[in-house]
Amino acid sequence: MKQTTFTSWMTKSASMSLLILAAWLLGSNVATAQATNCGCYNVTVTLDANCQFNLTRNLVSDGPCAGAYVRVMDNTPGNGSVIDCAGVWTYGLFDGRDTETTTDDVVICWGKVTAEDKTAPALICAPRDVTLDCYDVNYVLNERRTIGNVGDDLRSPRPAANATDGRTINNAEGVAGTGDNCQLGLNPPGLVDDNYKNLGYAYYKDNCFNCGCRVTLKWTDKVVFYSCTDIEFTRDGYYAKIEREWVATDCNGMRADAYIQDIFFTRPDLDDFVFSIGGPANRPVTGKTGVAAGTPGYDWVVEYQSCTPDKSLILHDDVTPYDLSYFHIGGGVNTRRIYIDKLECNYSVSIKDTEFPICGGKGVKIDRELYVFDWCAGKIVDTFHILIKIGDFQAPTATYAHHAPYVISTGPMDCTAAFPVTVVGIKSAFGVEIKDNCSLANVSVSVYTKDLYVKGILVNEGPESPWCTDLPTPRNARTECCIAWAKIDYAIMNGQMIGVPVGRHVMKIEAFDGCYNSSTLCFEFEVKDKIAPVMKCDDDLHISLSNANGYVDGYAQVTAADIDEGSWDNCKLAWIAVRRNVPTSCTASFIQKGYDSNGNGKIDAAPFDDPKDAPANWKWIVDGKEVVDGIDNNGDGDIFDRGEFFATKGGKIMTPLQDAVDFFCCDLAERVTIELWGADTADNPYTQNIDESNWNYCWNDVLIEDKVAPTCVAPWDITVDCDEKNLAIIEDKVASAAVFGDVSITTGSDCANLDTVYTVTKNLKCGYGKIVRSWALTKETVKGPITITCYQTIWVRPIHQYDICSLKTWTLIAKRQSLIRF
Repeated sequence: MKQTTFTSWMTKSASMSLLILAAWLLGSNVATAQATNCGCYNVTVTLDANCQFNLTRNLVSDGPCAGAYVRVMDNTPGNGSVIDCAGVWTYGLFDGRDTETTTDDVVICWGKVTAEDKTAPALICAPRDVTLDCYDVNYVLNERRTIGNVGDDLRSPRPAANATDGRTINNAEGVAGTGDNCQLGLNPPGLVDDNYKNLGYAYYKDNCFNCGCRVTLKWTDKVVFYSCTDIEFTRDGYYAKIEREWVATDCNGMRADAYIQDIFFTRPDLDDFVFSIGGPANRPVTGKTGVAAGTPGYDWVVEYQSCTPDKSLILHDDVTPYDLSYFHIGGGVNTRRIYIDKLECNYSVSIKDTEFPICGGKGVKIDRELYVFDWCAGKIVDTFHILIKIGDFQAPTATYAHHAPYVISTGPMDCTAAFPVTVVGIKSAFGVEIKDNCSLANVSVSVYTKDLYVKGILVNEGPESPWCTDLPTPRNARTECCIAWAKIDYAIMNGQMIGVPVGRHVMKIEAFDGCYNSSTLCFEFEVKDKIAPVMKCDDDLHISLSNANGYVDGYAQVTAADIDEGSWDNCKLAWIAVRRNVPTSCTASFIQKGYDSNGNGKIDAAPFDDPKDAPANWKWIVDGKEVVDGIDNNGDGDIFDRGEFFATKGGKIMTPLQDAVDFFCCDLAERVTIELWGADTADNPYTQNIDESNWNYCWNDVLIEDKVAPTCVAPWDITVDCDEKNLAIIEDKVASAAVFGDVSITTGSDCANLDTVYTVTKNLKCGYGKIVRSWALTKETVKGPITITCYQTIWVRPIHQYDICSLKTWTLIAKRQSLIRF
């Protein structure tokens, strides 16, 4: 143990009452005391570096106390004579009585011991000296937020509540953490976030820390500036120094020697100053180094995008070099940029500008020289060369519509496309907007075509991709408009490029603005035939039924060519076909004609006209049979394609499309809807499941009439003798027909019987002459009756055989031959 001292400040006292009180306090068995001249003193001792003191019997008594020992009643009385902490404690001097245990030890005397801590707090980790740039002197001076561990920890200890200057820290011992200068795993206490970089912290610890004695730490700053002639400036380059004094005091008022942390400040190297574009963001301004801008004679080149020479756009931070402070934290946490004109530190700045108009006076160029004068050197020590440009420096741009690649249609009159090549026209036709931030001067348009045809013959087939494939990486053929297809010089007339054929193309646009900025833009487009055929129906179509094609009851067939009256397409008409509606009254006729393709005895129609309109749950085949009737027009093995099945349109059942349509007697006096359909050749053969051809139709409601006038053939004329007995029944239509023949109706009775009137006209003299049989055939039509008459002439010859007959006989003969009138 180190040497300790004590002072006896009370005289001896050996009162029996004190012995009794001590025995009570110490809880000892008091039997008999040893020599009463072994008295106790009140003493004062000084604690050692461990905040302890071993109190021995010779320090508390100078009597003959052989075998006696001391016990102290402090915070830890179990350690006997050892005092652990500062304070006033009661001790007892005990007689050991030469026994092995202390249970029967007796108190000889007792007293007070005052333990004093006279050891100041120890500095266990000092902050290192720091060198900063000269512009941070005032930023550091007396700034409590710079107190703390150096590094990424942006926290500082909370100052004492009673500290008016904010530079006193209570309970200042370090706590568990990281970042201290000595790698002891310490942090200052009570840290608060302040987003400030720190310069260090002085860690102290008191010897009586375990006794609850805490350190109070106080720091103060003193700044010293050096002139240009001071040795500190000329030799070490120091512009200023802050002496940060750290003083620690423990709870017992013991103060440690002050520790001085030196914070030096030097002038920054001018080569460390850089340029960048300042705030606010989202301004039309760019900046580059002179080398990057292609002007190596300049340190910095700034371009302000403007349509006028507006010098108010120039902001200080855009054109002034700066240096980043040690305290700078990016991301907007703590911005600390020191611009050279705010530097001070015995520097000053002057500026010289030379202006030149550009872009025909629509812009301005400023050649700026920024001179840095060093007052210590007495001369200009550096020059920053800055080029400031204000004007239109952006080339025209294009905004492409979302539906690229673009598709335009051929014109209605031929199989080529025409489109405008003006700025407004290109936007209207393709949705591609070409614009300039100031003024767009003009554009030049050229077109590259994949496949080249001459008189319908393919003479050059371009590659599938329009873009060049031989450009080295990282060049991009599309952005550079390197096109592999052939350039075709299509004619331009009245601002329209004409004659562009069906197929794939690339449009290349070279755009120029009013300040000589240019850009090359390109995009792919396709010309397709989107013009449907023009279908023309004969509006003076007359359909009449007859007993043709084996139909006794009347039948007619009309082909698509019969209905067509000059249908055409701008490219090529692929086909025309016709269909008609099917009224319920004609279902049987269509079944008889063989339209019941699924053989179920009825005509089955889909509830839609176009397959794309079929319900989601629609099935064409149920139980192995087609659910509709139809005709496989394209030969693909089904009747599910458009126009192949009986369909429903506007509540009417329509037949499949065919080359011709049928009409029956059931259509008589009814209006039948006839549709003439056609499609062009625009279908893409590569899209097998998609019909891209253009369809169209015309229609007409036709009144079906039996307009055929009846025709008849009478029996041949004959000659008979006047004594022909069958002449007597010639008035009887039925009986005479069996003898002399009946009229034959060749046409006109297809769908209904004719009204027949039989007439006999006799022209006889003396029993001979001629008899005319006539049949008047009348057919009722919507336009009135049609009557036709057929005649048969029967010639009656006389017979020259004279017999003398009685008057009665002659009378009978006369009546029979109608020669005598009565």
